[in-house]
Amino acid sequence: MLLGGVFRLLRRSLRKRLDSPAKAALWLFKGPAQGAQIAAVAEYVRISAPEDLQRELSDYAEGMSATRAIVTDLLAYVRPWPFELSSLATRVEIWHGLDDPAAPVSFAKRTASALPNAQAHLFEGEGHFVFHTHGDEIAASIRSNEGRAIRAVT
Repeated sequence: MLLGGVFRLLRRSLRKRLDSPAKAALWLFKGPAQGAQIAAVAEYVRISAPEDLQRELSDYAEGMSATRAIVTDLLAYVRPWPFELSSLATRVEIWHGLDDPAAPVSFAKRTASALPNAQAHLFEGEGHFVFHTHGDEIAASIRSNEGRAIRAVT
């Protein structure tokens, strides 16, 4: 499977870089980061302990070995779900960069439009890592709605 080969290559490339966690993190995160996220990712790498970065990156590498789970996740966006999104009454917030090269914004927009109680936070000029540039806002939203909402950060 082509996707499996791509993820094997990414996993190997990441693991080879783990002896220098800061360089490995910048290599991994800067690809899908856009605009202000690039500086935010660099700052995150700068202030993170090397052992924490190494542990986080090892987890990313391990996750890349779950090709079947990744494919299943992607298929969930294009296949019919076993229920109608419009039947969910729970408030859902979606946080997404409009220039995300890893997860198409069309998925976030389609999901938000199908949910009756959704709020989409879409950021111009940003990519995959909105939690690096909007983490405080996301955390504040979670705290203000704790126990009453589901969050989806893409």
